[in-house]
Amino acid sequence: MSFLSQLANLFGSLFPGFSPESQQKQDLRRIENELKQNQPQIYKNKALLPNFGEAFRILQENTRPFVNVLTGTICNEEIRIKDRYIAMLIETGFSDRGKKIREALLFENRKSDFFAVDNPQKIFDSQKHDLETLLKEVVSVNFLAIEKTIAALERFCDICCFSYTPLIRLFSPEYSPEAIDPEYNYMSVPLDKIGTMLEDFYYLIDDFSINAAMGRAITALLVQYSAVDVSEKEQEALLSNLRKVSYILTKVLTPVVIKKLICLDKGDPNFIPKTENRKRKYLQNYVEGLKRQFENDSQRITIDMQDEHIHKEIENLFGDNPLCVLEGYNQENNNLFTQSGTGSFTWITPMQILK
Repeated sequence: MSFLSQLANLFGSLFPGFSPESQQKQDLRRIENELKQNQPQIYKNKALLPNFGEAFRILQENTRPFVNVLTGTICNEEIRIKDRYIAMLIETGFSDRGKKIREALLFENRKSDFFAVDNPQKIFDSQKHDLETLLKEVVSVNFLAIEKTIAALERFCDICCFSYTPLIRLFSPEYSPEAIDPEYNYMSVPLDKIGTMLEDFYYLIDDFSINAAMGRAITALLVQYSAVDVSEKEQEALLSNLRKVSYILTKVLTPVVIKKLICLDKGDPNFIPKTENRKRKYLQNYVEGLKRQFENDSQRITIDMQDEHIHKEIENLFGDNPLCVLEGYNQENNNLFTQSGTGSFTWITPMQILK
């Protein structure tokens, strides 16, 4: 046993108040007293009060409107759709010049530039320079703020999709999230029945906050995602939901309060719950995607120019004799395949048969 351990045991035997166990009990009592003084009141006599359950009901009610728009856009399970909406948010940060360059680097615009001149290498060098100019903008502070907002939106989606119903039913067994204007009777719930759920919830809300940038981003996603026009009234209703969520997470179900409850449940005032710590690299992925798309488009343009040359030679050889195309795999479908990023289709072309 080390000297410090022996000294600690000596003090513990002479002065019981200094023992680790005694200190731990004091810390737990302090946490409990702090929770009892919390407003609105949510804890008493080792139980969570009805207000606590009602707060989660309000949270679920106001997060539900965001589920479809977030899971349908930047949190979509299909990577291609997810990346498209993330790119849309990132590109809102471009300057006017950057937006013009981004437009000019789209495949059809690049291709038209090549066919308009007799010096393709000069055009390629110019477009390559434009790409480098665009990428320099992406490393600015403005884009880092956008990346932070996108990360917050992904975390917010997890909060919106949290399993609230089982938790709320501990306070009100008849609760149904689909009910319209219901009246529920809430009861107190012993803390030890809800501890694990609180750990899961804390994992999502620790170090999370809602700001105006998130509101603007969600509104932009809603407008792009909706098949019909979104009225200002609908947009304001969504922002109102967001403000209510922010209130609950900063005034009632705060990370500090939830952590204190978890510590009480664990009987350990120093317990540290797990938190979300994924490293997201939206800007890096976007830059790599732009570079990859530029190279793929360059290859497609080269092949299209070769095909155009071959087509002219065929016309010179066979005149106006029509060419029959296949019903399944034709040039129209080939364009769709290549635009979707399927690189292998860059190197093949649909068969055409001379009549």
